Amino acid sequence: MAIDFEEILGALYYGFGETPPTAANQLLDEIGLDKRDKEGWRLGPDGKRFVIPFEHGGEAKDIMSSMELLREYFRKIGIETTVKKLERATFLSRQQANRVKATVYWNTRPMWGGAWGDFLPGSQWGWQWNIWYKTGGKEGEEPPLEVKRLYEISEQLKVAEAGGQEYGELLDEMVNLMDKNLFLLPLIGKTKHIMIANKRLENVAHKGQALGTAFAVEQFFFRR
Repeated sequence: MAIDFEEILGALYYGFGETPPTAANQLLDEIGLDKRDKEGWRLGPDGKRFVIPFEHGGEAKDIMSSMELLREYFRKIGIETTVKKLERATFLSRQQANRVKATVYWNTRPMWGGAWGDFLPGSQWGWQWNIWYKTGGKEGEEPPLEVKRLYEISEQLKVAEAGGQEYGELLDEMVNLMDKNLFLLPLIGKTKHIMIANKRLENVAHKGQALGTAFAVEQFFFRR
């Protein structure tokens, strides 16, 4: 599409990672967004300016910066976007009320096999589907079969042997469902994050996930 994935990767993640393929204006024309107003902004089916309102809770600088880049990319193809930062509590409240129309967030897909929660409704997407699931269908909105399958896989992963064949096959199926249906639109993947440590700090890993150190600080010690 119109998004410059390489620029996001270079500007925010030191050029380390992977980007998905691209394509844009023609696609928007083909789906019916071919009319524009006097200022050049595309119009929606209702004849009003088509606007994507991004909101976020200020979780991380790269999230905020990526939204600003997205706003510029969409401007070039005639899509108006707005970016609004909210207090974290307010943002979460709006999410849970299904009032956030667009946001940017990270997911844990390539980081560790057991962290599949971001691939389920209720993390950053599909809030009404998640309510339906948690209430046994009494509230919320019934999800499509593909989303129901994500829930089934999640339950099966909980009892499958971590690292085993069944576990790997289930995780692959979950990833394939996400890739095929695009419940989330990926910007970049497998980014590298730098971890800076005092040279006197011992037992610091030199490979793996830097973010993982936040969950194992008790393993570090200072050399006298």
